[in-house]
Amino acid sequence: MSLTAKETYMMNGVSNSIGLFKAKFSSRLPEIEYRLSGTSSWKVEDGFLVSTLNSIDVVNLSHPEFDDLIDLKEIMPLNLADRSEIVELSDSKMTLKSESDNELYHCKRALTR
Repeated sequence: MSLTAKETYMMNGVSNSIGLFKAKFSSRLPEIEYRLSGTSSWKVEDGFLVSTLNSIDVVNLSHPEFDDLIDLKEIMPLNLADRSEIVELSDSKMTLKSESDNELYHCKRALTR
């Protein structure tokens, strides 16, 4: 699985996401590519970034014939908070360690004014 996304965190506690998600769910299925877009609410709490997915739109770009078998929206529940430890934060990058899968996520950071 791979995810490439652009996350925009706004000062009002809302974030917007758009990206590509690729997954191979079974050896009998091809790799499927999706376009994802969504909105979340976010806050920083005790050194953790806490995000709650509020809405998601999923479009199967490569194999829509498998949409009846795999409902990606079902896998991504709304209104469930996800916590990630802020390992590093600078003007150019942010590194997060997810509590849900213990993975490190490396993000390029761009400040806009």
